[in-house]
Amino acid sequence: MAEDKKISLFGGASSILKLGDDKKDEDHSDEDFGDDVKERPESEMNHMQEGDYMIHVFVEYLKNIKMDGEDVVDPVIEVECLGQKKYTSTKAKIDCNTLVTWNEHLFFELRGLTKGDLETAKITYKLLDKGFLKSNQLGLYEFDVSSIYSSNKEHACLHSWISMSNPESEDYSEVTANIKSSVAVAGPNDKQIPIEEDPDLDFSNIMQQPQVKNKFIQLTFHFFRAEKIISMDSSLVGKGKSDVYIQLDNKGIKKKSSVQVCKHGDFCIWDEEFLVPL
Repeated sequence: MAEDKKISLFGGASSILKLGDDKKDEDHSDEDFGDDVKERPESEMNHMQEGDYMIHVFVEYLKNIKMDGEDVVDPVIEVECLGQKKYTSTKAKIDCNTLVTWNEHLFFELRGLTKGDLETAKITYKLLDKGFLKSNQLGLYEFDVSSIYSSNKEHACLHSWISMSNPESEDYSEVTANIKSSVAVAGPNDKQIPIEEDPDLDFSNIMQQPQVKNKFIQLTFHFFRAEKIISMDSSLVGKGKSDVYIQLDNKGIKKKSSVQVCKHGDFCIWDEEFLVPL
């Protein structure tokens, strides 16, 4: 989540919705938005006032769906806030290796929110497998509206990956899907920021629920010996020698063994291990 820094997501195709108006507003320039922020005290910007709010949710991508006994699913995202529910379109016949692209905007128009509403308001994402009569839940993630609002001057969390878990499964700590999404909260006297598409699929910025436990996997490579070494160094006497070592390169992680000097046709002994995280 970005902290206290300007978000350059202005110009081009973006979506803004005014309270009580179903038309898109004109984009605000980066300079205009920055001036407006500077004019307001920081304490006022991060304090949620009672009144009308607009919450803009931008559902971007989905990947790594965990499927129990299913080859494909028909995923749809349900987003809920203070009793209002919005849905993305449904994608058909998606397997666990497919990167799903939505890039769909959902807006929540919340009027007359009290202090109690603001303190308890949550945004809940549900990943559902769309069925004819009933949709099965595949994953869930929720966070407080106040945490988004107070996180930075723009009151937004942009282009972040979310690790979902399923409270209906046997293991609630298991990650069942990853969704990339953006949320912007605009209250009284706040300007809505436009949210644009972000093609970057960087997976480093991940939010997850406290109960989700990361599972780390590590491969161990044990190298014992090599035989019938071929000489790579020329020699005036005999067939020469070779400086032999083992090198491993996996996703940018490089490992190298000790160097053994071996004669032509001889063997080398290492008895060394490489530990490589996945």
